[in-house]
Amino acid sequence: MIDASAAGRTPGRRNPITWLFMEAEARPRRGWRLAAYLVILLVATGVVGSTTRGSLVTNVAGHAVIAVVALVVTYGFRRYVDRRPWHSVGLSAWRWRHVATGLMAGAASRS
Repeated sequence: MIDASAAGRTPGRRNPITWLFMEAEARPRRGWRLAAYLVILLVATGVVGSTTRGSLVTNVAGHAVIAVVALVVTYGFRRYVDRRPWHSVGLSAWRWRHVATGLMAGAASRS
């Protein structure tokens, strides 16, 4: 096994490229995570949005699909890139009931 001093580095120093892109927890830095998330989200919703043109029903269905795609992309980034649980952004299981109630109240007020 080669220790850090034999490799020409001191034990506390990291590679400058690793320092630029990665945090100490082996995750991409916050700015890179945000940039990648926004690019993937915009591409995914843009692809879905460009394929759902037409009647009112198609438009509403397209927006529902865009919302689902946004949730899936967000979940994927929280789980696999950011490695943080949902409750760290305030979305625990018991609050889904409140979200559903708010969405139904908003939909009822629009009609």
